[in-house]
Amino acid sequence: MCVGELATAVQYGADVTVIVFNDGALSLIDLKQQQRGMKTAGVRWPSSDFAAVARGFGAAAWRVGDARGLRGRPPLPPAPRRGRALIDVVVDPSGYAAQLKASRG
Repeated sequence: MCVGELATAVQYGADVTVIVFNDGALSLIDLKQQQRGMKTAGVRWPSSDFAAVARGFGAAAWRVGDARGLRGRPPLPPAPRRGRALIDVVVDPSGYAAQLKASRG
């Protein structure tokens, strides 16, 4: 939803690191649709590689998809001290409904 802001950050040389929790959906809206008995519409998409998008704009970027593969080593190369960077963290949304219920009742 904010890819334009990323392009602007690169264009103007802003020092910013963005972390995307990538679950392939607009999950809170998806959950609300389900809770209201509505058909899920317009909130899910195929797996997107936001790191590739960021690199396309000229930002440094990494994609993290499986925590098991990260054990015993640093998860990412050091981020640049200055400049634009994006970390695309692929997450499983299956626990969201329980989390939402616990936090909001």
